[in-house]
Amino acid sequence: MEEFITISGGVEDIIFHNKENSYSVFTVSCEGSNVTVVGTFPALRPGENLEITGLWTSHKRYGRQFTASTFQRNMPDKDDALVRYLASGFVKGVGVVTAQRIVEKFGADTPVILEESPGRLCEVKGISPAKAFMIGNAISSQRVLSDVILFFTKYGLSPAKGARAYKYLGDNAVEKIKADPYLLITEKFGLRFKQADSIARMENDDFGEYLQGDSRICAGIRYVLGRAKNSGHSYLPMNILLQSCSIVLGLDESLIETQVDRLLDEKLLASAGECVYLRGMYDAEKFVSEKIKILSSIDFSYSEKYEYSLIESLDELHVNLDDIQTTACESAIGNGVTVISGGPGTGKTTIIKALIGVFEKTGKSYKLAAPTGRAAKKMQEASGRDSRTIHRLLEIEFIGDEGDMQFARNEKKPIDANVVIIDEMSMVDIELMQSLLKAVSTGTRLILIGDMDQLPAVGPGKVLQDIIESETVECTILKNIYRQETGSSIPILARDINNGIMPDLQPEDGSLTFIEERGGRNIFARMTEIIMREMKASGDIQVITPGKKGDTGTINLNAMMQDVFNPAKAGKREKKYSSRTFREGDKVMQIKNNYEITYMSFYEEGTGIYNGDIGYLEEIDTESEKFKVVFDVEKTVVYDFSETDQLEAAYAITVHKSQGSEYDVVIMPLYGVNELLQNRNLLYTAVSRAVKRLYIIGSKEVLMSMIRNVNKKPRYSGLKEMLIG
Repeated sequence: MEEFITISGGVEDIIFHNKENSYSVFTVSCEGSNVTVVGTFPALRPGENLEITGLWTSHKRYGRQFTASTFQRNMPDKDDALVRYLASGFVKGVGVVTAQRIVEKFGADTPVILEESPGRLCEVKGISPAKAFMIGNAISSQRVLSDVILFFTKYGLSPAKGARAYKYLGDNAVEKIKADPYLLITEKFGLRFKQADSIARMENDDFGEYLQGDSRICAGIRYVLGRAKNSGHSYLPMNILLQSCSIVLGLDESLIETQVDRLLDEKLLASAGECVYLRGMYDAEKFVSEKIKILSSIDFSYSEKYEYSLIESLDELHVNLDDIQTTACESAIGNGVTVISGGPGTGKTTIIKALIGVFEKTGKSYKLAAPTGRAAKKMQEASGRDSRTIHRLLEIEFIGDEGDMQFARNEKKPIDANVVIIDEMSMVDIELMQSLLKAVSTGTRLILIGDMDQLPAVGPGKVLQDIIESETVECTILKNIYRQETGSSIPILARDINNGIMPDLQPEDGSLTFIEERGGRNIFARMTEIIMREMKASGDIQVITPGKKGDTGTINLNAMMQDVFNPAKAGKREKKYSSRTFREGDKVMQIKNNYEITYMSFYEEGTGIYNGDIGYLEEIDTESEKFKVVFDVEKTVVYDFSETDQLEAAYAITVHKSQGSEYDVVIMPLYGVNELLQNRNLLYTAVSRAVKRLYIIGSKEVLMSMIRNVNKKPRYSGLKEMLIG
């Protein structure tokens, strides 16, 4: 077995450095020659001195190199190395000239001055006391950041998590984590409980006693409730909470129940009967229920002026409404809170346009909004009026050094409108609903439109379903389908699925094509043929699949489709990120809301790209480490490589990611679908994304299983009971 050896030298040339995981390839000047070193080196800087322990290895392509196991960094001890180090970019405002002045002034004492007496830097021409402080602070922070990252990597955690811990916990991050590793069990850090346990085990001599400590148990309780929230639950029943905590903590339920009671007494948790909430979740449901009661208590009479305005509006739209649709309009006009729910083709868009006409004719100001960018854009195109995301409606802003999110519109500064109309309400979770209702003043009509049979929101709660089932506000369920005139029977297909009926798999209009096929590769071959054919007629084609894993999951399909539709070739630049490869020309999706990022279009500059927005990766600039992505053929966005985690390939997307969007052509593979995903509302949601043509390729047995399985994944939500109570 080879013995580890130690080498030392100054960093000469950084050949490669991955910001996400800190994997680096660089050369060091060691005993008169340059040595190639590979390994994990966070915050690597040219010129710094490293003492590296590792092994000599041989790479079949790059030859002999030194593979690092551990390292220690020191301040450079040579003038030229010090200049390179200081001018490497980690200290803002310090370039080569300033670095040279510092080294010329202090010579061999420069490292000591920088680390121990940075205030003396103001003796150098052009450096003020404030700048001297900034330089000293940057060098100290660089050293501490490196220590924190190394502490994290010791436990197999990513450098990114270490950098995040340093950002939020400061210079004493390591000491704070050692004292209480469960500080990291929050949404900000995303550490798993077992990872925190691993740190606690290594940093405590008597871990057996630590296991039963109050801090660990309370952290475990909040961790379990946080996981439940991320799975869509507002609360957990006490018995399920205790069982889950017992598994996570490895302790008897009686010990856990004592701490639950303590957290309840301290109002860090809340309860309603046997339902245990994180405090914020309880407050959100309580506020939403009370505000809906207040808003719905206002009676707006449906007078003759509204009746005449509705007739005029419908005449201008050249449409007639059935009795249910008419009731929906009258209800929306005459009540403080109204819900209108229905599937595709039932006239929700027509009703929105009719209501807009009524409010314009009667001098009522209104705002239109939806949960996502694509849903808002669809609403705007259909209505011909301005629509925006709910976050934009509430005027999202970021405050403080950490960029914490808040809304400018709230109780003190409500939305300036007589009417607020929200579309795609099935996607709205309880926290967003709380923020929205804070900004809706008493006396404003609130009209909620959506499809309660679609998948619920990704976030916690089931707001639309709970409001409808509570029967405490006026609600109209649209049933009749009117989209046959478009030449597509997809709305009828969706209705049949929703009613548990096997639809006609060969409708005369050709809007649905079902292809019986087995095996992932065979299905992929059929999909490729269809895409090639459909691309000649329509560019709006989307593959939608139930899940991420398996032969027909997004992970595998995106890799295969990239090879077919955007293969690697000379001159086409690529960027590897984790297990994925991004390539110029790729179809990509934004997977988290980014309200601050700037876009440029032909006619404006704006901010905000949203979860679900799809575009094309136009350019990868490896020198400046930038992506250029074009969304909707008009919005050009430049991303830094450090923002790669905001994008993923979008040749195939999950049903959840497709919510709020419509596509001319949808292709859906149904083979090898996880049993947990074989349910009716997931299939219904996918089918209702198609406008003109739908292709289902795979197993008829899976299709039938999804139609038969009416069981929706249960969600623990107390809004319905609070509305009734």
